[in-house]
Amino acid sequence: MNKLLLVCVVLITGCASGLQANKFGTIDSDEKDIVIMNSTVWDSKIRIELMKQGFKVKRFSSVERVHVSDGNIGKSFNSAEARYGITVIPGPTVDRCLSASIYKYKDISIEVTDLQTNEVVFITSKGGWPEDCGVYSGNIFPELITEMKLNWN
Repeated sequence: MNKLLLVCVVLITGCASGLQANKFGTIDSDEKDIVIMNSTVWDSKIRIELMKQGFKVKRFSSVERVHVSDGNIGKSFNSAEARYGITVIPGPTVDRCLSASIYKYKDISIEVTDLQTNEVVFITSKGGWPEDCGVYSGNIFPELITEMKLNWN
């Protein structure tokens, strides 16, 4: 009977990953300018949470183009507005809210990239609801951004 109840609970609620963090390089703790590199439906929530945690969020990754000429060879590139960029990557969905068009995710990852070196320096992920769904409380972004801030050194 207990096994059947456990199976029913897992099937109804869906499985989601716990908070994970992996640091791959150093992050300049004085550099708090950041830009969101991709677009998701949660951009506003993520921007608000980043600003609450002390980050300065730039709206665009680049606003000017730079041309450097070395002899006969010319190179053009975009001048980065921030030192670090984040990419938000939603994993597979594991459940759907019956009262709204909201999905529960196995995990949502945030990758931090050093825009000077193009290296991924930090990844954090967690599964769950990105927004409230009836009786389930959502919004995993505060936890993800807090974990990012704790590793910002």
